[in-house]
Amino acid sequence: MLRLDGYYVYRASASLLGGLTNCQGSRMATSNAASISLPPSAIKQFKSLLSNIDRLPDILERSKGNEPGVTLFQILRVVAGSSSIDYDVLAETIYALENLRHLEAEFGTPGEAFSRVIAAVDRDLAKQLEEKKDNILGAVKIYKDDHPIYISYKAQRLAYLHERIYRDAEIITDVRPVFDSTGEKVLEAVISHTLVVNFGTLGRSERSHFAMDAGDVLKLRKACDRAISKAKSLQSAFAGSRLDWKIHILRGEDDGTS
Repeated sequence: MLRLDGYYVYRASASLLGGLTNCQGSRMATSNAASISLPPSAIKQFKSLLSNIDRLPDILERSKGNEPGVTLFQILRVVAGSSSIDYDVLAETIYALENLRHLEAEFGTPGEAFSRVIAAVDRDLAKQLEEKKDNILGAVKIYKDDHPIYISYKAQRLAYLHERIYRDAEIITDVRPVFDSTGEKVLEAVISHTLVVNFGTLGRSERSHFAMDAGDVLKLRKACDRAISKAKSLQSAFAGSRLDWKIHILRGEDDGTS
């Protein structure tokens, strides 16, 4: 699976006093019953929100007619292009809204969430945020569950909500010689393979190695081909049904589908 653009933002339970991490290892906002702690990445997102808050309501209103994507990148690149705003800046701005929404779920109201953010940042940033409080809360009001950007965020979160996230893999092929008792003469050689899988788990990048023979490689290739075929079959079946759903194959463009 593709590395996610931006950050996952998870709701911080009142019982959690430690830090939460996303699938890329970035620290997100954490809270206890009275206050929150914002890591540098979250503070940067709120600064982006502040810089773009005057035009954000218009961007959100005009993007209500956009088609939701299966990832944020799919919809935000379209919105960014039509709004003449840098994609990375827009992504950080949206993640600031996501943080506010999750804090709203934690503390009850957008105003309470905003107050916790104000208390967690330095005095200068807090003053700037206070000056734009009405604009920020207005943007949060527009950014509701049925907004296509939020739907895309939710789809992305559900798609990658797993303990381990596959990153990439490679198969290393090597030759292992078998020597005679003196170690001077090669009697035979064995060609084998090693599957190296890189994956993320709990915010960390990890790697595992698996010994394979030629039969294993063929089985893996067949399993991959079968998975692609099954995805296409399911997409066709849903497309031909009466269900009014938009069916996505996650990263389907890589095999010619979508």
